[in-house]
Amino acid sequence: MIVIRALENTNRSMQRLGFLKYLASRCAARDTSNLTVLGQELISTVTQKVKLSVKPEILRYIERRLTDRAYQELRKIASKNPEFLTLEIQDVYLSSTELPSRTGKLVHDDWRKFPYFLSSLGLMRKGLYSLVVRGYALLKLVSPQEITAFKEYSSHFNPFKLDLKQKMLFLFQLLEHDGDILQPLYSQILAENGSFSDRDAGDLLPDIFRGLEKRLRTRVISGSDILRLQRLLSTASNVEKWKGKPYTGKGAREESITVRLEPLVDIGLLEKKDPCAYKYHLSLPGKAFFHFFTASDDIDSFLGKYFFHSLNSSFKLGAKTTTNSNFILNQLYQSYDSLKSPWGYAPLTDVALLAGINSLADKKVYFEINDAIALLKTFQKQQPEAIRFNINRMGKLAYVEFIIPPTNTQIQPALRNK
Repeated sequence: MIVIRALENTNRSMQRLGFLKYLASRCAARDTSNLTVLGQELISTVTQKVKLSVKPEILRYIERRLTDRAYQELRKIASKNPEFLTLEIQDVYLSSTELPSRTGKLVHDDWRKFPYFLSSLGLMRKGLYSLVVRGYALLKLVSPQEITAFKEYSSHFNPFKLDLKQKMLFLFQLLEHDGDILQPLYSQILAENGSFSDRDAGDLLPDIFRGLEKRLRTRVISGSDILRLQRLLSTASNVEKWKGKPYTGKGAREESITVRLEPLVDIGLLEKKDPCAYKYHLSLPGKAFFHFFTASDDIDSFLGKYFFHSLNSSFKLGAKTTTNSNFILNQLYQSYDSLKSPWGYAPLTDVALLAGINSLADKKVYFEINDAIALLKTFQKQQPEAIRFNINRMGKLAYVEFIIPPTNTQIQPALRNK
């Protein structure tokens, strides 16, 4: 089965990953939803007005980012250095100097566009607009205070700020669902080894899209995949039309590239000297991580075998790898217990990913997804009464159920040491 790792429905509004926290929480509140409800709830929530005392960072944000005619009166008031101002709650959070980027404000029309980001990243079912298990895994990493902060302003919780666990999960999703584009894109950015703009990066996309279509055209068999490749070719042509044209902030180039830049600023792989501009350079962790990622011949292999090692090394987290079967099984069980369905099963990869994230962030110990799944298989062979598996529609082993929680379990042979 061929997997096309290229985001669909890209849009310039898809910049701040923090908005996905709120969308995921709303999806979790209902079994099914629709785009209109999700999108309009998001916009009405983040555009609600709050009155607060003025800080210099808010005045700078108004001057740099709120330049449309719609904000003319607000700018006039702000120019008089008032003691208080009334702003949209998203503007208050986006103005914070804690954020590495202050772009990404949503406007009313974005209700039709931004929610697709949740499904494009594999966190929500297409069409049904309900969370998949990976979406619930995200919510396990988001505090209730962060969700509440979208509705009620908090000076203590900025929901656009990502912690280490959230960064790891979002990065995994970006690579899993857009790796075929990100790998050649950042291979070229690494080679340049300098600063670049969204226009510079966007001009690289046509050749990348065409290269992917050429590589996969004889291998895809489903009608939907054929259409996806055709859309990539169409997007390549549309992006190319903008090359050399004056910068407008709109158009196929910006629609296609922004989502492949701004989220990586949130994660810490890209940096911006000016948080209000669309100019970037690779951070030190970004250079290290993309050296690992772009050197990999197979994205599945990278995600399964080297993801956590690459994170630990790139961000200098100081964690140690482990082959301790009892420790890993208990981490896996805790993850499973938080993700299992009412029928008792949970997806193998989701369980291993969440366990790996929590272990690296909380315990400063890491293990890879493939090793964790291999350990579960060995555990099942040695203690079939304690664990069982189930297959997906393709007949592939995909789900796990713990019948008995693991306690002081010793598995032989131990996992290989890296």
